[in-house]
Amino acid sequence: MKDTPNPIAIRSKKMITDTLFELLKTNAYEEITVTEIIQNSGIARKTFYRNFESKDDILKSYLRGLINDYAAEWDERRLDSVAVIFEFVEDYKDTLLTLSRNNLLPLLLICLNEYLPTAHSKASGDEDIYRHFFGELDPKYLLAFNIGAIWNTLFVWIKGGMKEPAYEIKELLQKYYSMFQRPGT
Repeated sequence: MKDTPNPIAIRSKKMITDTLFELLKTNAYEEITVTEIIQNSGIARKTFYRNFESKDDILKSYLRGLINDYAAEWDERRLDSVAVIFEFVEDYKDTLLTLSRNNLLPLLLICLNEYLPTAHSKASGDEDIYRHFFGELDPKYLLAFNIGAIWNTLFVWIKGGMKEPAYEIKELLQKYYSMFQRPGT
């Protein structure tokens, strides 16, 4: 995806992304073509390729935007991480269920794995919470372990149609997170 502050490009990207997600409601992801996205969005082929390289690029761009929103919220409310995660899941429930129906949730995990190590490094600076608990174990692997543990738990819940009450899954994750609380916090 090509980033630009141009309002017309931003509107075009939104139209293209909205069209892809609209098509995902009734079609399998692998069956959707760029031509179909172009026809249904009403934009020119040239406009599509000026903004995206492929339909995968649309999806990755959208997911990176979601993760940026999630990370910004998490950065503001670090001490309430589980609440931030569940607000994110609630806010994007339909999107997550759509991704799940199309077996695309792993792409979200890939995007999280690409983004969060840098965000974690910026947030923790010299003080790395994992070092407090795990000593000299490499934080990049511990962060990947954490991301996988939390998000794969959520993916199992989402894949199952989110039938269990959110509070049950939230309590499970809070118990997990409580193991990483510093004494006195």
